[in-house]
Amino acid sequence: MPRNVAAKLALFGSVSLVAVLAVGWALTGNAGGKAHNGVSLHVLRSYTAHRIENAYLPATANGVYLIMDVSATNGASHVVALTSLELKLDLGGARYQPDAHGLSALELSGHGLLTATNLAPASTASGWLVFDVPPAAATATPQLCLSQPQPANAPNPAC
Repeated sequence: MPRNVAAKLALFGSVSLVAVLAVGWALTGNAGGKAHNGVSLHVLRSYTAHRIENAYLPATANGVYLIMDVSATNGASHVVALTSLELKLDLGGARYQPDAHGLSALELSGHGLLTATNLAPASTASGWLVFDVPPAAATATPQLCLSQPQPANAPNPAC
């Protein structure tokens, strides 16, 4: 395995990731853009992988795991609870919810999840999200969306 790939995988500590796209790709800066309920989301870094392993519950993607280290800042004057139902990833107009198996695998390897966070007013928290996306979608420009849970037949609100 090339050293640069091994170095990136070593960043995940006890999680070993089998990269699907050579060295994967990294995002820096704002992938959320708009604030919803006063919360803004920023992708600190991201990687693609086919499998997330740990000692207890490995997870394999149906497509490709898009794993993101995300920062959330609460600009509202009230506490905001983040749940996986409220966080979505928009890739080329298609929406994806965080993958439950991938989240469990990351959490069991010691990575804190963003979906288990309550944000106090004027606070920032960071944590990991993982989405199972088709391989072709992993190259689209990502946009994280934060919205209230919608009824099953409701149209997707704009990010």
